[in-house]
Amino acid sequence: MAKYKGFNSFMATYQNGEYPNLKYLPGVGIEFVPKITGNFIKDACTWLKENGQRIDMLYTFHLGRRTYNFIKAYKSANPNGKVYVEMDGWATVRILRKRFWTVPFSLYFQRYILDNAFVVTEFQEKAELLTRKLNHKIGCVPNPINPDEVAPFRNFKDRSNIIFTAGRLGTKQKATEILLNAFAKISEQIPNWKLKL
Repeated sequence: MAKYKGFNSFMATYQNGEYPNLKYLPGVGIEFVPKITGNFIKDACTWLKENGQRIDMLYTFHLGRRTYNFIKAYKSANPNGKVYVEMDGWATVRILRKRFWTVPFSLYFQRYILDNAFVVTEFQEKAELLTRKLNHKIGCVPNPINPDEVAPFRNFKDRSNIIFTAGRLGTKQKATEILLNAFAKISEQIPNWKLKL
């Protein structure tokens, strides 16, 4: 939005150190949420109540208590503001689990979010599945790419023998240990291959 549409875009977070990767996001700024209580949700809600009127669109993630609190705080300052909520694969899996629907507060939070935000996921199949499960239209917005920035296809003979994985390594959802164990079992059979995390 910042690069191609001229939006004044910024991230709001605690000042947890340096943010050197911002140099890869031209046009995207950062604002620091004051660490008053040490509880990010509480401090972010206070910040949203104070700054929400100057934000046209709030972008956040998942259908949980945190997002509910962020929207409530934002809407208290800017009732006409728009909210965009993105759900990734893990959020979808949680919603589709039966036990997720047994917690009354979860249902209340979700309904409030669905009624006050444009909710999307990145795959059409997920959007259709969630639309049926949640009884609410879920949009599909694929992760964006700029074709001008995509490297041309390289023949396999010109590539390195590398298996690469990225993400929240070591978390239950990413199951990094399965990849490590599988690679360990076959590594002697493919000695010219490397696994990079």
